[in-house]
Amino acid sequence: MKFGLLVCAAMAVAPIASAQNLIINGSFEDSSLNPGGGWIPVGGGSGAIDGWTTIGNGVDYMGTLWPAAEGVRCLDINNVAPGGVFQSFATTAGRTYTVTFAMSANMFGGPALKTMDVSAGGSVASFEFDYVAEGATSTDPKWTYHEWQFVATGSVTTLEFASTTAGSVYGPAIDDIVVIPTPGSIALMALGLAGIGLRRRG
Repeated sequence: MKFGLLVCAAMAVAPIASAQNLIINGSFEDSSLNPGGGWIPVGGGSGAIDGWTTIGNGVDYMGTLWPAAEGVRCLDINNVAPGGVFQSFATTAGRTYTVTFAMSANMFGGPALKTMDVSAGGSVASFEFDYVAEGATSTDPKWTYHEWQFVATGSVTTLEFASTTAGSVYGPAIDDIVVIPTPGSIALMALGLAGIGLRRRG
């Protein structure tokens, strides 16, 4: 019996090391658009950036105007006003997932404090970045990594990044988005299933 539980636990932990990003194009490198050394405004409702759909007033698709956190492209999720992006992906109801992403700001104009909401699975969290306080510049954007978790409520979950920085064309910047099943939740779910099996045998 103990051997069986150990095998189940090992099987649960095994996927952790090989967990792959559930997000397509998390660093925004792939697109039919080419912002080059500047940026391209992308309106709401566009799918021009592979894997993502823009919302609200859209985004600025940034090229090498400042260094990206990963690769050479990122997003300013204010266009002419607050906008954002979303992507849907397969999940397992009841499982916890971990989102990591890099946040900075378009530091070419105020307000200094940029704010945004991240939502998935019916949960919402707010994040902020003050480019003055952080000392962010166009040569060093001071990318800051955040980690957030949500519990999936169905077989498909939508992850959304939405600017809450009003009254400005200069918004929060995001890059390098990764979503993986939270390791502990995988193990707990597998052990729970093992426990159910043992009770049935008993």
